[in-house]
Amino acid sequence: MKLPTKLLFLAIDVTAIVSALLISFWLRFETFTNHTHMQYGIQLLTFSVPITIGILWWWGLYNRTLLFTSIPDLIAVFQAVTLASMAKLFFIYFQWMQFSRAVIILDWILNVLLIGFSRVAPRLILMMAEERWLRKLLTGGLLDGKKVLIYGAGRAGEAVARELRQPAQQLTEIVGFLDDDPSKTGQYIHGIRVIGSRKDLALITKQYHVEEVIIAISSASGQTLREIGRSCREVGLRVKIIPGLEDMLAGRLARLQVRDIEIEDLLRRPPITIDLEEIAAYVKGKIVLITGAGGSIGSEICRQILHFAPEALLMLGQGENSIYQINQNLLKRPEAAGCRLLPMIANVQDGERLRQIFQANHPQIVFHAAAHKHVPLMEAHPSEAIKNNVLGTHNLLRAAREFPPERFVMISTDKAVNPTSVMGATKRVAEMLVKCFSQHGSTRFSAVRFGNVLGSRGSVIPLFQKQIEKGEAITITHPDMVRYFMTIPEASQLVIQAGAIGQGGEIFLLDMGEPVRILDLAEDLIRLAGLEVGKDVKIDFSGSRPGEKLNEELLTASEGSTSTRHEKIFVAKSGEVREAALLESIELLYEHARRGEQDKVIACLSGLVPAFRAPKAP
Repeated sequence: MKLPTKLLFLAIDVTAIVSALLISFWLRFETFTNHTHMQYGIQLLTFSVPITIGILWWWGLYNRTLLFTSIPDLIAVFQAVTLASMAKLFFIYFQWMQFSRAVIILDWILNVLLIGFSRVAPRLILMMAEERWLRKLLTGGLLDGKKVLIYGAGRAGEAVARELRQPAQQLTEIVGFLDDDPSKTGQYIHGIRVIGSRKDLALITKQYHVEEVIIAISSASGQTLREIGRSCREVGLRVKIIPGLEDMLAGRLARLQVRDIEIEDLLRRPPITIDLEEIAAYVKGKIVLITGAGGSIGSEICRQILHFAPEALLMLGQGENSIYQINQNLLKRPEAAGCRLLPMIANVQDGERLRQIFQANHPQIVFHAAAHKHVPLMEAHPSEAIKNNVLGTHNLLRAAREFPPERFVMISTDKAVNPTSVMGATKRVAEMLVKCFSQHGSTRFSAVRFGNVLGSRGSVIPLFQKQIEKGEAITITHPDMVRYFMTIPEASQLVIQAGAIGQGGEIFLLDMGEPVRILDLAEDLIRLAGLEVGKDVKIDFSGSRPGEKLNEELLTASEGSTSTRHEKIFVAKSGEVREAALLESIELLYEHARRGEQDKVIACLSGLVPAFRAPKAP
């Protein structure tokens, strides 16, 4: 409470204390004319007012937010008044006053009621002001707001209802709850009725003129959200959603946020659990180097790693703007206070520069995320893919051999499995190099293989969104093309966890969930924009591009996999690598790449990766 409010409630409490005692006398004796009673009453009153006010103050009842008064506040009133009544009994005992016990009991009851009601009254007034009938009465119907349904009558639904009844949300009218549990139909939550289930949606929408549905099921799967969203759109309702359970439990939200449903929600899977203690044990107090730190995955690894209190974070990248941005982003975070942030501009193709960085900083953990990853571009420029993805990785491995870190984790891709693209083949060669270097020294070298990342640079989602915004047709290469997808935080967390598990030489696979058809993804994006597939936005099929597969794989037929102690991380059973032959072939590959001999680069890649099916010349 602010000082004026404290003084107001101080006056209210004094009035309540005096009134309670006077009413108690009247109820017990039905008169104030008895001189003895009046004398005792005045003596008790002079003691009762200051002692009760003092106890209320000491109990913290003048330091509470009245608009959020709840059961704990009323319990505090009960405790403080009870303590004050005990003090009054001691006063009567030591004053040898012949006093009726009924007066003290009545006084205690009335004080609890009057003081308690004074604390509850502001919230009751606010709740009454939130009622639709009262708002209409006070405003002549001018504030009759948007009519919404809350889908989900559980804890999340209750939280949404509470949030929407705040004064700032007074233009929203909650029509009722929907829930597919039939036992909840007819129940009330905060005075709002559960009026049916999904099968009643069309009827309820028409009857109550509903405009919007808020999905309040924090643990709902992507498939459930797809089905609910489809049902809502069929009757012309706008769909919103609350954050997932993972965000709410992680404390990333200062308050409940209701927002439009996004494509990531439709792919929602159960929250990933990571072993915080295990990660902290190998990251805390260490010097961590992240290459490609300005990219989608690299920058997210930087943000995730910062939570585990490294001594220093070396953010290495070729693009000065992206490195500047991630550095500025991390500097604003409170956890950066105990960590040295070192932005570094360097090209992984420059071996000597990497050697200098390792020599000067002695990184203890390395995450290698720098790579060329755009499949069609690398088909047109295979020499550049070799220089960045193979030579860059080789340079880092050589620097790590000379100045050994404790762990080295390379980010790979599912496109390295039976590659049909230059990019995939180069990442497979990089995996082989990591395997080769793991056979020597104390460093734990490993690679992590996963699929597409939602929202990463060059991914299909931003492209589709731009086409929808411009009113253009969405271009898909093939109607049957499917891909595995993860969110950037999911992938980054599992990469860091894999670093804790790695013993050396492993190729880790991340559980990507079920593959998603690109056509379904495009149609969902169109519907999320409030548009109709085929009418407002068309979908064109352009044919597969060079290097693309219809279905990506995480394992070759000969590899197989074994589980790890983490349920979403597996290890590919890859064969041994003949080091001498590999390094000899790679040197020849570098020579062809430096000379720009594209045909020889392709031929050499095919020799290194027998599964690589070289693209046909146009």
